[in-house]
Amino acid sequence: MIDRITIDPQICEGRPTIRGMRITVDFVLKLLGDGMETDEIVAAYPELEKENVYQAAKYAAWLAREKTSAIDEASCRVGQCTSLKPKAGYRSRFLR
Repeated sequence: MIDRITIDPQICEGRPTIRGMRITVDFVLKLLGDGMETDEIVAAYPELEKENVYQAAKYAAWLAREKTSAIDEASCRVGQCTSLKPKAGYRSRFLR
């Protein structure tokens, strides 16, 4: 279960964050990608716990499993392409 990742339009422009703090999932993933170990991240950011880092990685894995498909940009005007709009409630069901 991923219960420490929150999405709030009022925090960090709606990007996924750790427990509603202003530490984004993408920031934690960048630290991991730069070679930092979980213990190093927690030491550098004491407001985080190991489980927060693990759940950020689990969340990223879940997103990577999403099916993606190419769209024809010429036939899709900004804001009018229904294929670019997320299905209502899809991600929110997962985060509950």
